[in-house]
Amino acid sequence: KKDQEDMDVLVSVPSTQSANESEKSKLYRFVIAPIVIFYYNVLSYFGLLWLFAYVLMIDFQDLPSWKEYFLYAWVFTLACEEIRQALSPTGGKEYIRDLRNALDITAIMLFAAGVACRFFHATFYPGKIILSVDYILFCLRLMYLFSVSKTLGPKLIMLQRMMKDIIFFLFLMAVWVLAYGVSKQAIMTHNENRLDWIFRGVVYQPYLMIFGDIPEDIKSINFGPDSCTLNGSDPNKPKCPLYSDG
Repeated sequence: KKDQEDMDVLVSVPSTQSANESEKSKLYRFVIAPIVIFYYNVLSYFGLLWLFAYVLMIDFQDLPSWKEYFLYAWVFTLACEEIRQALSPTGGKEYIRDLRNALDITAIMLFAAGVACRFFHATFYPGKIILSVDYILFCLRLMYLFSVSKTLGPKLIMLQRMMKDIIFFLFLMAVWVLAYGVSKQAIMTHNENRLDWIFRGVVYQPYLMIFGDIPEDIKSINFGPDSCTLNGSDPNKPKCPLYSDG
């Protein structure tokens, strides 16, 4: 009887070990599953965007903090991944032709330029501007992550194919805006020679008027002699508009 019990113990130990190994194998297969790795990448990328936004808005100091250095290291890993893809057997010309890779390279290079500028006092604020614009590119990379979705994927493809029509529509809108802007500027302002105020009068104000934002000089409400300059001597004020007395 004792020999039988010993035999049962010896049989049960391998079976228990095989069950544990089976559970570990299932867990390992679950961890390395493509769909799980994809969700890991999505969550990780959202973490990168959150850290990037936190550094830009809250923790952008003269001397980088540990959070900013951590952001540098994170983006460096993305750069290493792009280098790996470019040097892979399937890379080369096919890698460059892909718009996703072009966006990735542009975002990483712009990030490197912004980081290089922020370490110098003279270019500290331009470096922050570059990094802020680069944040937009990093957000655009989300479209490629969601392109595999059954709901968002087809919509992104439709939007990409509609871009050609949108460009022509924007061209027509630009013609209308410029036509109205030049006419308004010529009628209301006499011989304005400051380029920044010409741009505001010809492009910026007519564009805002599309959304119902009427300039103060046209409404003549809360707009007096103190709000403008007669000869354009004050660079911070527009030239006084011309009003007909008749």
